Amino acid sequence: MVSPSQTFRWLAFLLLGVAAGCSLPVETPPTARAETVRASAGLLLAPAWSHDAPLPPDSVYRLDFPLRTADGSIAGLDLYRGHPVLVTGIPDGCPRSCAALVGNLRAIEAHLGPAAQADLRVLLFVLDDGPTPTDLADLPRDLHLDPHRWTVAHTTSAHLGELGAVLGLRLRPDPGRAADVGGVFAVLDRNGRLVERIDSVAPDASERVGALWQPRGSPDR
Repeated sequence: MVSPSQTFRWLAFLLLGVAAGCSLPVETPPTARAETVRASAGLLLAPAWSHDAPLPPDSVYRLDFPLRTADGSIAGLDLYRGHPVLVTGIPDGCPRSCAALVGNLRAIEAHLGPAAQADLRVLLFVLDDGPTPTDLADLPRDLHLDPHRWTVAHTTSAHLGELGAVLGLRLRPDPGRAADVGGVFAVLDRNGRLVERIDSVAPDASERVGALWQPRGSPDR
């Protein structure tokens, strides 16, 4: 026969075991929940870096020259650091002559998910020797561009040639040779490294741009 003291000891042991195996639910911080949602959606998580961190050796943002933007401000080539960026040139005579190119880029953008669309940036260089401030200011409006994610900019022909050489684009027209204004654009990662060049009319252009948000080995793509 089990004595009352033995019964008490068994109950105490049972209660201790249950307590050891259970724990109160812990509330997941909101930021952690947001990162989990982004990861489950297949989006690239935000990289752990800051503007104070050194640029990678192969970053095009190491090219130090000013850009004059459509709103009249002066910016650096790294104005979109922290975002994937599409870079290309638009010809003199835009918007009439560049409607197809901008339309192709918009179509690529439209195939991305909402979070990727919000993250993507587009940098368009006017390939004109000297657009007036008024002409430059009118372009975003005439092209119906989102000024928070698309920037129309101008810099000198020499700087465009230097950038084009690094990106593998013909951003400065040469005699007898057209600039890359038909649809080829460069894709930069968040730190300004060249990922690839894509023709905007390529059938897989949207998928190749969308791959920037797929989990990869490099955390800052």
